[in-house]
Amino acid sequence: MTKLSYSDKLKDIRWQKKRLQLLEAANWKCTNLKCSTPELQLHVHHRLYRKNADPWDYEDWCYAVLCENCHAVEQYLLDEAKEVLAMFPHLTAGLSCIRGHGKEHELEKARIVNVAIWEALEKYNNERVKNTKPK
Repeated sequence: MTKLSYSDKLKDIRWQKKRLQLLEAANWKCTNLKCSTPELQLHVHHRLYRKNADPWDYEDWCYAVLCENCHAVEQYLLDEAKEVLAMFPHLTAGLSCIRGHGKEHELEKARIVNVAIWEALEKYNNERVKNTKPK
């Protein structure tokens, strides 16, 4: 059996159904409360990814309905946060102690990583602000 590419998986009927369900639940609006471009095309953003999971195989809280601009900003911030997290490896050091297999364990690990990413970004930004204050 041929393994589908990610872009092919996004064409799968299971993803299309999940995507429509999420768009309808969001009333076909960007869920970013500070959105200034709600008329743009909507995207369904994955807040996290699990290894070997299909795009439709997540709990609803793992997704966000965002307009094109908000999605780009969210992705940029997430990429920046991951880079910053690499500077603070101790924040994810406890992941190896989470034992088990299956979706629940993978979701717990992903949740911990996401929390650590935002903690690292906050620390990094606090340090940056502290170092730029006039003395």
